[in-house]
This record gives sequence, structure tokens and C-alpha cells, in this order.
Amino acid sequence: MIVKLKGRSDPVRVEYFDDVRRRLLDVPWQQRQHLLTELVNRLDNLPGGVDPNSILGESEHYARLMRESAGYGPTPPRRFAYIRAWRLRRKLLTGATIVLVPTLIFAAAFAAHYQPLAAYALGGSSTAPIVESDRAIAESSAPIGVVFRRYEPGSEVVVTTEIHNRGHATATVTGVSIPNGFQPIVATGLRRAADAQSIGLPDRGVPVRTVAIGPGGTSYIFVMMKMQQETLGAGDSAWQANPTLNVDVLGVHHQVPIQGGGIGVIAQP
Repeated sequence: MIVKLKGRSDPVRVEYFDDVRRRLLDVPWQQRQHLLTELVNRLDNLPGGVDPNSILGESEHYARLMRESAGYGPTPPRRFAYIRAWRLRRKLLTGATIVLVPTLIFAAAFAAHYQPLAAYALGGSSTAPIVESDRAIAESSAPIGVVFRRYEPGSEVVVTTEIHNRGHATATVTGVSIPNGFQPIVATGLRRAADAQSIGLPDRGVPVRTVAIGPGGTSYIFVMMKMQQETLGAGDSAWQANPTLNVDVLGVHHQVPIQGGGIGVIAQP
């Protein structure tokens, strides 16, 4: 294995890495190396002593997202099905040459409809303070990772987003959708981070209408939102998953959910 983890003294991170690696064994070597290198970078950038499960999600879920973004099923095939599949590929290698040209033609048409895109939340911020109320959060039935903030109409809310384009065509982010008709928070626009070092500084982001991501590229985007006037009684709470990015690829519209965490509001008395 060429990919190496710097934090090899941390057994939790090593176990997390190995579990994800095992779930990618049926992915071709070069593509698997790319995915694992990406995982290593994320693990190495985590603060010391932080459990990766609390930031990146459970290793099984993380591996599933990586598999799906690479164009594979959510889980690896069974052991013997995996072996048979590799033997079948070798047997069909010669015959594949005969059908290569029509396959490429089909793939070009299919690429517009299927595009391996993935977006992850790297964090969030707001001008409204975080609400530290275990009771209120528990009563909201929100999943782990949703950050609750005090409901203050007019407050800015930002989700810092990393989006990957592993396809062979340029993908263009054209806007944002708020899932489930969530009313207390509305999208106001996009900003593009200049580089990875400015991902925590939305004020330095460049306001844009669209963000183009070339094949194999990665962009860092600030999804800008604000709290609007909504009827929430004192002590009421509401939450939503992270926004969904609207993406166009060769004229075909895609919706790419931002994975990880979510947004919540609590109207305090």
C-alpha cells in the first residue's frame, strides 16, 4: 500500500483508515489510491485527539460515499463474487476491444446524465450564537451533527463546502436548494474560496453566480444563507440537512447534497 497515514500512532485513525480501505478493495488500484490519498489528507488535517468518526462520520458511511462518488455500489460485492468478477474481466479483455468504439460513444452520451460528484461540509458559521441546550436539541429529534443556533431573523448562516468532480466533463454549480421547504433559513448566494487555506474565512470569499469545476477538480464554496422571519414560538426548534447544490453537466441538471451535519434554529424564551 503506497498511501501512508502520518498519524500511525493513533489507533483510532489507523482503524478508521483500514476499515475504509477494506471496503474499497474492488475499486481499481489507481482509483482506489486516489480515494485513499484524499482520506489520508483529511485524517492528517484533523486536530490531535479528535475521533474521525465525529467529524467524517462512521467509516462505513464514509466508504459508501466514496464508492458512490466513484461510480460503484454502496457496498463491495461478496468475496467470491469479487473473485469471479476479476476473472471475468480478464476473460473479456480481448472481446472488449471489439466493442470499445461503440462503448465510448455511449459513454459520452451517458456522462451528461451520470456524473460522479460529491460535496462535503467542512464546517459552518453564523452571526447567531450556538445554543448549548441538550434538552432542546434532544426534543428536536435532530440527528448527530446538526448545529443549533439561536433564532435571530436577519442573521447570516454559512456552510463551507468542498465539492469534488471525478467525472470527465466540467461541472458548474449554478445555485443552492434548501431541502424540505425549510422556512427559517433561505439561501442568499455563493462565494468561492481562493484556496484551501481560506476555507474558514467566508468574508474573503469572492461572490459568484456560478462555480465551474473541471474534470478531476475540487472547489471550495461558501453557501451563504440568512435567517428570515418565521413564526417560531419561544422554545420551539427546527432543523434541516445541509443545502443541496444545483449542478449542470453538459446541459443536464444534477442535485448534489452537501454531506455531513446540518443546520438548526431554536427560538429561546
